[in-house]
Amino acid sequence: MQDNQSLAFQYTLDDYRRQLIIDGYSSDTIQRHHKVLKHLEIFLLQRGIDLNTQFSMKIIEEFKSECPVRRTSSVINGLIRHLSGKKVTSSRLKQNQLPNLYEEYIGQYTISHRVHERTIQNMRFVLGEFYRFLNQSEILETDLTIIHIDSFLSTSTAGLASETVRKRRSVLRGFLRYLYSIRGILKKDLASLMIAAPVFCRNNPPRFLRRDELQQVFQYPLTDGSDMLSQALLYLAYCTGLRPSEISRIRLDDILFTENRIIIPVRKGRNPVEFPLPDKAIQTIADYVIQARPKSNLRELFLNTCTPYEPLTAQQVSRRISERLRKVHPTATAYWLRHSYAQSLLESGASIFEIKEMLGHDDIKTTSRYLHIHTSWMRKVLFDETF
Repeated sequence: MQDNQSLAFQYTLDDYRRQLIIDGYSSDTIQRHHKVLKHLEIFLLQRGIDLNTQFSMKIIEEFKSECPVRRTSSVINGLIRHLSGKKVTSSRLKQNQLPNLYEEYIGQYTISHRVHERTIQNMRFVLGEFYRFLNQSEILETDLTIIHIDSFLSTSTAGLASETVRKRRSVLRGFLRYLYSIRGILKKDLASLMIAAPVFCRNNPPRFLRRDELQQVFQYPLTDGSDMLSQALLYLAYCTGLRPSEISRIRLDDILFTENRIIIPVRKGRNPVEFPLPDKAIQTIADYVIQARPKSNLRELFLNTCTPYEPLTAQQVSRRISERLRKVHPTATAYWLRHSYAQSLLESGASIFEIKEMLGHDDIKTTSRYLHIHTSWMRKVLFDETF
């Protein structure tokens, strides 16, 4: 029986190695994977672990700490992704499964928001903590109150950075909306009661690029496919004001090339929108798709420029845009283009309500922080400048 198990597991590992070759990995990388996977097989057999049954992530972490080969974690993570893609992860690597109620929410969120795997992992972590808190406190989801929510947040976010706390609150708020609006488990909309403490002195002037700086950004020479990718990201961010997270989720089907339009099915504010795209933006995106986008069956528009050709994450989109902007302004970030977009809308005569919808904001107070002064109007009045 042990020999049969070893043969079955060996077949799985061989299948993974073949996939590495197909994906274009170097021979050195494949050889490193081979060494780690061989150690993994021996490690499991020596401990008498049935290779045809589930084994926990605790075992995997123990193996990582003992394996002598460098960068063991990247190999194991790659194996997990491979098995997950073949829908056999549950039979090989047992992840921390949550109760059906939580898993159903995560599944629905994954389909409707088309988010990256890391976002789902973070969501699973936060909801796992929340479930354990309720379980230890012997609280049922049907009996939840805002006092329970506040108690959980105060204990689970102590000492964390403000941005981390904000993200955790966002995950929990979404789950509570699901319990109230979709499942009808909660009698009250607790999500609407989760109001963060006020933050003062936050109305700093928006940071955006001047017209001459924008011209320099878009005139950057394109020497390879990586430059073409960055150029397409820049045009899309400037012409639509989309967040990096929204750009990372765009699919090929969302760009209507013949109609010069882009469709954003799901936004942060849950308000789908269509944007017109200038000819130059359409041409830049088309050039990237034809000349620089790796050949892949994936439908996401923007992919990594090296193997494995996976969709860009929001962080990668932000980093690429920021790197290009900093060639012109040393402190610029990707959100400067979003501010520039909002400022352009204001100067073109759009109302703050129209700008709110274009930016995908839930609260008009958020939009007001983007728009402090009408730059062109002010300069025209003070300096008699025309544009």
